[in-house]
Amino acid sequence: MKKFRAKIMLAYPIQLWRDLAKLKQQASLRGWKKALAYVTRPDASPSWQFTKYLIIGCTAVLIFYGTYGAFRILVELLSPGAFTHQRMLWNLLAIFFAFIPTNSFTYHTNRRWVFVDGKHGPRKEFFLFTAGAAISFVVCQLVAAILIRYSHVNDMIVTLSVIVISTVVNFLFRKFFVFHG
Repeated sequence: MKKFRAKIMLAYPIQLWRDLAKLKQQASLRGWKKALAYVTRPDASPSWQFTKYLIIGCTAVLIFYGTYGAFRILVELLSPGAFTHQRMLWNLLAIFFAFIPTNSFTYHTNRRWVFVDGKHGPRKEFFLFTAGAAISFVVCQLVAAILIRYSHVNDMIVTLSVIVISTVVNFLFRKFFVFHG
């Protein structure tokens, strides 16, 4: 299984370059609008799917950090020194409140542009999507709590590690259980 994953990861950049060349060729024949219409479809090639997932993931990180930072600023304005005195509690709350808009954004964008509709209806799909994200979230919260309590790692680095773990777990769950056709 590890060989298979490594092979896929090594093949991704090569396939992406091929797809980019094909996109450029299609654009010169049919125009950019029609060429990009294929790329934005959920049934595009796996390399386009993964590229869109990465773009959405990067955008989700910006939404997450924006919400996380706004929450921290709000808490510091309302209660100066709160993050200093109860670092773990406030960091976990900031992560929780950042999770809500990030999860909503990723569900809607992944459903529209990344994954092909599966066997579930939209409500069940959203429930499974959120349940998977929530389980991943709880595990990541435990990791964050341990890192904050027992290490001197910066809160933002802890948060970034939580995002990386969550991204991998959520992608696998979404690909094989939520949007699996």
